[in-house]
Formats: sequence, C-alpha cells, structure tokens
Amino acid sequence: KKQSHKIAEQGRRNRMNVAIQELYTLLPLDFIHRYQQDKTDKGEVIIPSKATTVEVACDYIRWLR
Repeated sequence: KKQSHKIAEQGRRNRMNVAIQELYTLLPLDFIHRYQQDKTDKGEVIIPSKATTVEVACDYIRWLR
C-alpha cells in the first residue's frame, strides 16, 4: 500500500512538472523578458521556479483580458 502511494504521488508530481514546463513554453518570450526586467528594476531577485512560471502565466492571462 505504501509503495503504491509513492508511485501515485510520483506520477502526480511528474504530471505537474510537465504541465508547468508546457505552460512556460506557451508564454511569449518578450513577455517573460519584460516581467523579469520589471522585477529587476524593483530590486527583486528572479529565481526561475515553478512558482515564477505560474506567476508569469497569471500576469500574462490578466494582460490578455
């Protein structure tokens, strides 16, 4: 039972990672660069991460509205 839970959890993490990677590829590079420049101008450090990808995607979707 423990082993099947581990396998299911690893599968879920893999799906999330693939989805976040795909989400990143769907974002226009110029939008990503503007986002990074804006954060840098504010003195914030940009650390590429899953959370950053989701934040940029949310900002992009808001911008599309």
